[in-house]
Amino acid sequence: MNSLKLDKFKGTQIKGYGNLVYEEIMNYLELPIFLTDLQKKNSRLKYDLASITKILILTRILEPSSKRSSVEKIKKYW
Repeated sequence: MNSLKLDKFKGTQIKGYGNLVYEEIMNYLELPIFLTDLQKKNSRLKYDLASITKILILTRILEPSSKRSSVEKIKKYW
């Protein structure tokens, strides 16, 4: 696994750096690619499965709580 490079975030405002590490792990495991492929196979899915899953995983890891509470905390990190 490569070291986390913050250069790609230069010039952007990030509210919390804790999520960057977990996001890199998810990318390393190719989870977004898997979820995007899964969504393409099931055309009935109307929402971005990769984004929703990422948000729920990250908020549950960083601040464990209910799914509803996790959704309400989204603005804290993004």
